[in-house]
Amino acid sequence: MVMLVMAVLAQPLNLNAGPIKSLACDGGLVCSVSGSKATIINTVTGGGGGSGGAPVDGGYVVWQSVGSTNERVLTAGTNVTLDTSTPGQLIVNASGGGGGSVNTASGSASFDGGSLDARTTVTAAWVTPSSVIVCTPTGEEASVEGLVTTVLSQGSGSFVVRAEPRHGSHWGAMPFVCIGN
Repeated sequence: MVMLVMAVLAQPLNLNAGPIKSLACDGGLVCSVSGSKATIINTVTGGGGGSGGAPVDGGYVVWQSVGSTNERVLTAGTNVTLDTSTPGQLIVNASGGGGGSVNTASGSASFDGGSLDARTTVTAAWVTPSSVIVCTPTGEEASVEGLVTTVLSQGSGSFVVRAEPRHGSHWGAMPFVCIGN
């Protein structure tokens, strides 16, 4: 069966749905041709399929319906096209943009005198009192120190970030980046 599938896949596909002229089968396979539809049935019993052929409870993805009760037709949605012009390939093309832009801001927490935490006001025009903002420390030093950032409050055009090193106190500045809506 595997050899037949490989042999069939090696042949040019009949993507124009024109009449199929001939189909050769052997080794326990029964083939029939009706117009542009070829049917191949494995009549050898045993193996993974029980009585042979494709399992009756399996699901199949096709790009053009062949009438199977378990088939699912691959359908192009918004900004997606399916290209079957190259024999042996189904190419899925997607176009269009993502979900829009992302608002970003950055800042640096300044730890003076070995502080246990630092508060930094970040100015960003996109911030509103109802914005959801997430900040993440950047750099190796912030990672080593176990720096944790929390947005404490926000108003129109700015927000306050609290930075805390989890592994003791820190001297100097540690950068962070933020995203939000």
